[in-house]
Amino acid sequence: MICSVSIAVLYAPAMRFDLIGFDDAAYVLQHDWVRAGITWHGIVTAFTTDGGIYWHPLTWLSHMVDAAIFGQDAGARHLQNIAWHVGSALLLFSLARRFQAPVWWALAGTLFWALHPLRVESVAWVAGRKDVLSGFFFLMCLWLYTNYAAAPNARRYAAMLGAAALGYLSKPSIVTLPFVLLLFDWWPLERRWRWKLLLEKVPLFAFSIAVSCATYLSQKQAGALAMTRDAGLAERVQNALAAYGWYLEKTLWPTNLAVIYPYPTVISAAVWAGCGLLLIAISAVALWHRRSDPALLCGWLAFLGMLVPTIGLIQAGPQPYADRFTYMASLPLTVALAAGVAALANRAPAAWRPRAVRLLASLAIGAILMLAVRTHEQVLTWRSGEAAFAHAYTAVEGNTIAAMNLTALRIGKGAYASALRPAEMAALAEPESAVHQYNLGAALAGLKRWEESERALLRSTELDPERAEGWSLLGRVQREEGKKVEAIRSYREAVRAGLSPVEESRVRTQLGLLLLGVGQEAEVEREFRAAVEKNPANESALLNLVVFLSGKNRLEEALPLARLALQRFPENRQARGLAASLEARAAGSGAGKP
Repeated sequence: MICSVSIAVLYAPAMRFDLIGFDDAAYVLQHDWVRAGITWHGIVTAFTTDGGIYWHPLTWLSHMVDAAIFGQDAGARHLQNIAWHVGSALLLFSLARRFQAPVWWALAGTLFWALHPLRVESVAWVAGRKDVLSGFFFLMCLWLYTNYAAAPNARRYAAMLGAAALGYLSKPSIVTLPFVLLLFDWWPLERRWRWKLLLEKVPLFAFSIAVSCATYLSQKQAGALAMTRDAGLAERVQNALAAYGWYLEKTLWPTNLAVIYPYPTVISAAVWAGCGLLLIAISAVALWHRRSDPALLCGWLAFLGMLVPTIGLIQAGPQPYADRFTYMASLPLTVALAAGVAALANRAPAAWRPRAVRLLASLAIGAILMLAVRTHEQVLTWRSGEAAFAHAYTAVEGNTIAAMNLTALRIGKGAYASALRPAEMAALAEPESAVHQYNLGAALAGLKRWEESERALLRSTELDPERAEGWSLLGRVQREEGKKVEAIRSYREAVRAGLSPVEESRVRTQLGLLLLGVGQEAEVEREFRAAVEKNPANESALLNLVVFLSGKNRLEEALPLARLALQRFPENRQARGLAASLEARAAGSGAGKP
């Protein structure tokens, strides 16, 4: 009850939050088969697509259930995340009590895990559904495995495999499950070693291998493996050591947490070597006390192992670590920390032991309360995409990824002045990034600082000539500067690079007007007609074509188009005026009768 209420109170504000846009669109808004709710087509698609992200059909199905029951209500989606997290906390507490952990220690460990700020990303982010789902079924699998180990039979084994399968179908990071179960056999189950222990996990190993291969291929196809520089094995190992150190630091001192962290350009030898020595030291202590405190070694090894898929040895994406990667990996670390605290209490002299226990209990309560305060603050940073990235931009120095996303969001809402500072930071930190130069140019264009905007956009198109929107915006800026010839070239490059039909229609309309302005009338009609073909709803393109043909006295061609414009846009004054004028001219000349 305490766990459920505490989680509900801390995460209740999330039910008022909207989708933040960062991956939420990919899971909730982008796919028609998800928005349609539970349909046969959607179910088949959920099992046959990776959606450009992961193969996790159960996660897709959960979003489809949301759509079927709640429509597009973001608050209900957040509520489901919270409910799964509550379920995981209750399972964790139940597991602790099943192995005779004192009720207050079990409660303290559960609250430490469930209320920790590192959980916020997985719970308060709709796209974090895969974490809370896989975490719940991971814990359910452990719970059912204890039943099976106590009295093995086919029914209990099938139930355990079923829970594991649901975990695999929720998120690929559960691939370490068979290794965790082998550790579980050693402690707390204390099963005597036999080859049967390994054989009974063969189905899990097979599923882990299959899911790992599928995930690697989908990430490679989606380009996630190419989103960071090609680091050698030594550099990846150094980053992995530093990441382990980061996870330990943030577990004990969870400050400056963010939606995303930049991949470090350089990891000093002092950092990675220090982290490596720390890992060795902790491992040595846990190994030394393996007989007296097996929970310490078991929890520590499980923590190290469960992070392997996300630690950066195979880098997928630009982030070196993430809060969400700790959702399951922190479970055994919590066990190890609780075991360490309990060991300290047990090693106190008998006369001082009650006081030691009370002191440690007081410290644990104080730590949990402080974590709860930090969690509340962290939850509020997820109230919107802009809030999440603004926090990440200020919390993590040099966070160019956060700056890039924050700039784009502010530009999208027309807040150009507030978008300029993060855009400048990102462009200065990574001057060879076409995206950063484009964002800087867009912010400057919004502020009508045309000359500076042109310089940034020229650099962006130089770095990435295939970025169509860069050429399009450059053409607009050059048009505003009165550089018609340069704008014509930029617009043509935009069309060549490939725009969406609506954007290409807009660009071709502007291109036609510019060509008309420089006297290249032979190409004007072609551009206007192409603009109308690409987007029949483009009023400007159709009306400009009518005006052009009318000006050339091509009344028989202009009049039908004027009638079409009036039919499509009856409220448009220019369309009504053109149609009336051409009808009068046609009546006077006897041409153009329908």
